Amino acid sequence: MMIRNGMKWIIMFSMVAILLTGCGLYGPEEKTEIDPPPATLESQDTTGSTLEVTNVNPDQTSSSAENDQDMKTVKFTIYFLDEKGDVVPLTMDIPKVVGIGQEVLNYMIVDGPAAAMLPAGFKPVIPAGTKLSMKVEADQKLAKVDFSREFLNYEAESAADEKKILDAITWTLTEFPTVEQVEITVNGYPLTEMPKWKTPILGPLSRLDGINLELANNIQMGHTTPVTIYFQRTTADHEYLVPVTRLIPATEDIAKATIEQLILGPKSGTDLTSSLLPSTKVLDVKVSNNLVVADFSDDLLGFNQELSQKVIDMIVWSLTENTPAKSVQIKVQGKTETLKENQSKPIVRPIAINASLL
Repeated sequence: MMIRNGMKWIIMFSMVAILLTGCGLYGPEEKTEIDPPPATLESQDTTGSTLEVTNVNPDQTSSSAENDQDMKTVKFTIYFLDEKGDVVPLTMDIPKVVGIGQEVLNYMIVDGPAAAMLPAGFKPVIPAGTKLSMKVEADQKLAKVDFSREFLNYEAESAADEKKILDAITWTLTEFPTVEQVEITVNGYPLTEMPKWKTPILGPLSRLDGINLELANNIQMGHTTPVTIYFQRTTADHEYLVPVTRLIPATEDIAKATIEQLILGPKSGTDLTSSLLPSTKVLDVKVSNNLVVADFSDDLLGFNQELSQKVIDMIVWSLTENTPAKSVQIKVQGKTETLKENQSKPIVRPIAINASLL
């Protein structure tokens, strides 16, 4: 497993490094037609639209026909592309039906049920007309998704775009607590690479493969650690969080590195921002059981000497993404007295993210 994950990151490192220089992964980025699947695939497209998800999260399925008349909903986080082409999570209300996984994936299809709900500039990643089926191997926490050949009609102007399609699907399905890995097939055939730009797919996909991948400075291949940090994006109509997986020099102190990268801020040209002052210092970060205790210099409070909700959101989402902890205790100069009462207690990772956009 460690060897496979190491190979994944070497390939991903190479991909991002080449993309950032303006070249395609396998030579110049010249547009080509999507390679059609073998003719034998066409006769095997019997997936339909049924979905076996009983083992995904039984608590999120309805158990009686009476819900047909009084449809209930459940909040679920689904990943879409924003107008800048980044993968962004949106928590929305979807019908609480038998086969909740099917419903979630349907929301990711172009012209699907999410079409009327998405903010301007946001779009799904799965091509219109795609049919699918899914099985879950509960003992492996593995979701196996089989798409019809329409899935290969995706839009991608680069290998990075192809990876973002995979990111959106993977991060959406791993929102289910019983799914940690995703395996994709097309008409029953394993998808080992994306056909248009040849982006490789090594084994089951997981959050370890990152999202909106980028490189830190001074990186050496084979000596990196991925950290996923949440920055802000502000448009004319919206303000929301965007997760970015940054490959940084190898470290074992993931929690401290996460905060340091937040303070370092987003890379130039990304239209992302950070509400943490660059003069902020990390005094201490400790992870124990289900809690991260993070101690900062008083620059964390900003010019107004108050801890803003934007700063809280960035810290809590980033630390709970990179550690097993589900809550964060924020301190300033080793104390909580300078914080508001609701900020001085451990803050639990929220259920919803970017829900205000809908």
